[in-house]
Amino acid sequence: KRVYYLSDGKIRVDFHYGESNITHSSHVFHKDGRSQMWQVDPLKDRPQPSALLEEYQALLLAEKDCMQAIRDSEWEMSEITRTRTNQEQSITLETPYYDIVRIKAEESEEEEEDKGEASYDYLTPCLPNLSGMQQLTRDQALDAREKCLKALKDRLIERANIIQARLDEESASLGKRQQNYQRDRDQMTQEEEEEYEKAVEESMFRIHILEKRLKRHEEQALHKYYELDHRLRSDTRLAALLNL
Repeated sequence: KRVYYLSDGKIRVDFHYGESNITHSSHVFHKDGRSQMWQVDPLKDRPQPSALLEEYQALLLAEKDCMQAIRDSEWEMSEITRTRTNQEQSITLETPYYDIVRIKAEESEEEEEDKGEASYDYLTPCLPNLSGMQQLTRDQALDAREKCLKALKDRLIERANIIQARLDEESASLGKRQQNYQRDRDQMTQEEEEEYEKAVEESMFRIHILEKRLKRHEEQALHKYYELDHRLRSDTRLAALLNL
């Protein structure tokens, strides 16, 4: 056993225990040139100075190799840490292809709904029944305009409530599933844990989509309201309001 006392400037070498012995021989080499020896068998010949010098030089060489190996390990760990830090600072999240397809499907559904709303005539159901070439009075036109805007507002609120309700339901379902997992995880099989992880992943994806749809709906709701108001102001059927 070789022990290097770097701060004390010495090297200690402990030899194996001899048969039926409870002590062992040892050599201590000081870097100032001194050396000490403990020899279990007093009758055994002591090593020659040349042999001790050769042993000391071999120990110094082994110490040098050990120190270089430590420096190499420290440099390697430093490089790994630096590389890992750089990687963590430039992380980019990539959406799996399967999720991209599902997101596009959700967006296509929203686009179809928006197209349907854009082509829907909100004013006609709000107009009073007139005979012949009779024109709307100012009060009738104002009432039709208010009803039309209210109908859109109610539709927007209803749609927001539907999305929010689905979001709340999905979040509650996820929370319940997680509680059940924490309660039963010690008794679950590997297959059941994999099913749980898959279910959680699906639920998180749906929550993400619903949150995205709700945010988009809230951002567009006011724009749709003002857009309809602008269209109504230029609609010839409400000619009585064109001068307002």
